[in-house]
This record gives sequence, C-alpha cells and structure tokens, in this order.
Amino acid sequence: MKTALVAAIALFASVTTASALSYVDGTVVSVDEKNRTITLADRTIMEMPPFLDGTKMPVGQKLRIFAEIDEDGFEPITKIELLNQ
Repeated sequence: MKTALVAAIALFASVTTASALSYVDGTVVSVDEKNRTITLADRTIMEMPPFLDGTKMPVGQKLRIFAEIDEDGFEPITKIELLNQ
C-alpha cells in the first residue's frame, strides 16, 4: 500500500511538472525570416511561431517571450509581449 502511494505521488509530480510555462526577457538583435528565428542580445535563438510576422519585429525591441518548457528544453513560443524601451 505504501509503495503504491509513493508511486502514485511520483507519477502525479512528474505529470504536473512535465511542462511549465516560463518566459525569457531579451532584446532582439536579429530576425531571420528565412529560418524563422529570433536572436536575442544574450545569443538565445528562438524559433518564431507561425502567428509572428518577423518583419514587424524591429531590431532593438525588448521582448518577453513565453514558452512551454519540458524535459527537452524550450518548446515553441506561445506568446510574445513587447516591453517598454
């Protein structure tokens, strides 16, 4: 019984922490429309989601990029907020 309870708690914990919404703040240093990527000042490269028009993402723009994080790292971007300059 105790073993089953511990296993159930471990399974629940792995399911609830398997993905978490997180964000990164950064400043755009380049936009690659061909490869659909955004490069931030800290050299983070993120894949642009289908809903983002890269031509409207000016170099120097400060962003908050939200993405799902799982055991493999960042998943596709789910939301982008423009931050004040």
